This record gives sequence, structure tokens and C-alpha cells, in this order.
Amino acid sequence: MKTMFAPSSPRAARILAALLACLLAAPAAAQIYRWVDDEGRVHYGDKIPAKYAKNERSKLNQQGQTVDVRSREKTADERAAEERARIAREQQRQQEAEQARYDSFLLSTYPTVGALERARDDRLAIMDGQIVNARKSQQEALNALEVLQQRAARIESNGRPVPEKLQSQIAAFEDTHAEARRRIVSVERERENVAADFARDRARLAELLDSRSAYRE
Repeated sequence: MKTMFAPSSPRAARILAALLACLLAAPAAAQIYRWVDDEGRVHYGDKIPAKYAKNERSKLNQQGQTVDVRSREKTADERAAEERARIAREQQRQQEAEQARYDSFLLSTYPTVGALERARDDRLAIMDGQIVNARKSQQEALNALEVLQQRAARIESNGRPVPEKLQSQIAAFEDTHAEARRRIVSVERERENVAADFARDRARLAELLDSRSAYRE
């Protein structure tokens, strides 16, 4: 195998040219390769050493023209970094596509900011009504529970056991009271989330409408 370094001076370049000419004058079946070693030095020869097979390399034809180029194989860390970058780009692309779809939904659903505000007020009013009803149910259950508990206390004060029917009624109203309390907490939390969503949508819609208006101008 013939091997030579890339030239580092005019004289060395002439010598390399002569040697390369000899290589190119070899039988047609012979191949000329160019590769880079671990120190970054360029080599030419009719065979690439095995330890440099993964480095940057290329093949020359009989006219000395490059006909095939192979880049240096990437390390595991480089491949991992490229994969992370690819995933990040894909996530960014998906986020942008999702934002574009949502922007289209906002513009097609609410022609003006006022329309969005009316929809918000209607939705929050419904939820406020649900909270009022749940509180009413809670209070009614509490009132009934107090009456039943007082009745049970009088029975016990007379040394008699509380009837099972009365105990069942007390348990039922306790469940109703607890369920109403859970309902109030749930709807109040949902109302906060809905109000926050509408606030974000309002800000985004105003931005989109301003951009559309500026574009038309």
C-alpha cells in the first residue's frame, strides 16, 4: 500500500503531485483514496488503514477527481446530541402547528374581542349558578341534618336507642351535605381555570386581530 501526506510546502506539493500521478497511472482496477488521520493530516493511498476507516475519507477516479466522499462517523455523544436536537425541533414544530390550529379556532369562533368576552361572561354565569345551587343544597342538607340530629339526641336522652330509619336519614343527609361541599370546591376550581383560559384567549385574540388589522393597512 502506498501512503503519502498532504503537502505542507510548494516543493512537497510537487513531489506529492508526482507520486499521485504514479498512483493514477496504475491499472484501471486500482483505487486511490484520500483520508484524514486522528491528527487531522490528509493522506493518499490505494487502501485506507483499518483504524482510519471511520474517519473522513474519499475516493478518486483515474483522473484524480473525487467521486465519492464519506464524512467522519459521528461519536455516540455526537449522535445523541443530534437526536436531542431533532426531538427538540420536532417538538417545536408540533407546538407551532398546534398554536396555528388554535389561532384559527379563535379567529373563526370570535370575530371580535367583545364576542369572546360575552362568551366568557355566559360561561362563568352558568358556573356561578351551579355554585349557588350547590350551596343551597348544602344548606338545606345542613338544616335537615340539624333537625334529625336533635331528634336523635332527645331519643338517646330518654334512654332509648335511635331507630335505624332515623340513623339512615341522618347518614343520607350527611352524604348530601358532603357531596354539596365537594361540588362547590370542584366548580369553584373549574371556574378559576375557565377564567384563566379566557384571559389567555382574550390576550391572544387581541394580538391576532391587531396583526390582521395592521396587515390589511
